[in-house]
Amino acid sequence: MKKRMISLLLTLVMCFGMTCVTASADENAIPPAGVLSFLNYSEDEFAEASVIWNYLGITLFNNGCVFSDVIVPADPSSALAATAADYPVKFYDSLDSMVMGLLSGEIISFDIYSCVAKYICAQNDQLVNYITYDTTGKHSAFVDEVLSRFSNGFSFMMLESRADLRDEFNQAIAAMKADGTLDRLIDEHINQVIEGKTPEVIKPDHFDGADTITVAVTGCLPPMDYVAPDGTVAGFNTAILAEIGRRIGKNINYTQVDSNGRAMALSSGTVDVVFWVRGIATGSKTINMTDEEFAAYKEEMEKDFTPEEKEAIARLDEILPRVREYSRDIPEGTIITEPYYTDIPVGVMTKELFDMYVQMIKEKYQ
Repeated sequence: MKKRMISLLLTLVMCFGMTCVTASADENAIPPAGVLSFLNYSEDEFAEASVIWNYLGITLFNNGCVFSDVIVPADPSSALAATAADYPVKFYDSLDSMVMGLLSGEIISFDIYSCVAKYICAQNDQLVNYITYDTTGKHSAFVDEVLSRFSNGFSFMMLESRADLRDEFNQAIAAMKADGTLDRLIDEHINQVIEGKTPEVIKPDHFDGADTITVAVTGCLPPMDYVAPDGTVAGFNTAILAEIGRRIGKNINYTQVDSNGRAMALSSGTVDVVFWVRGIATGSKTINMTDEEFAAYKEEMEKDFTPEEKEAIARLDEILPRVREYSRDIPEGTIITEPYYTDIPVGVMTKELFDMYVQMIKEKYQ
């Protein structure tokens, strides 16, 4: 019974976040967790990689980098005995359908980025963000690497044939980082919106005779990618694209697609740019390294790792090589810009289940 209880309460660290699991009608069955679908990655692949992510996530918890009222301490090595079958997952093509799946009991919880979790939990008192990370404190090199692997960088995506447009976007993003504009837009249109500010519609400038760039937005990641119920595109996506359009002298137009339809919209010519795709935070600096360069980078990064920590990262690299990890959301034939935003996924569950977990832990472990 104790083993079963631990399995109920242990954090199952998914490929980009954490998810708790609870009992269902069949005590031995593990309900799935929800995840926004990847463009180049399957549910089975996600579950397979989750074995090592679970190990790494428990390590973060034990190092004081993860905080939750519904996680109990555990020996990380016990997680390595799990299999992909212990990590069932269900992909969703929209945030709305995933929230409905949670509220209906179709899934037990879902992983979503911290800014989104804070936003939707503030809008819906039935939901609880049950995990937070310490991403700003001083950590060991190993913990910093794991946090970086957990974090995702968000980029614009284009077809390979539009390298010229990618380069224009990159130049604008670099300039916005350098002069502080990007930080200001993130604060005004993400951080302040989380605190209760209404997302604003930022209209792009119009340039007579200039090219028009059509951008696919999803509304799946508010307030970063926000589409109001009436279909109005607003918030950070409009703010950053208006600024980029002004800097590159092109007109900006929007069209809404679901998460799984991003690549199709691009390949069909319906859009020129996809607003967001996901890559790991370290991906942009390592993805173009030669094998020799990456080996040198890894040797320097791991110089203070313990043997166990080196083994954990080696196993992760074996299950999910750096190129594969970086390209989970990036189909062949596409290219992406440098990231314009980085966030770390957290877990969301119903308040009812959260309260039940807290009570269970008090009764069994305190």
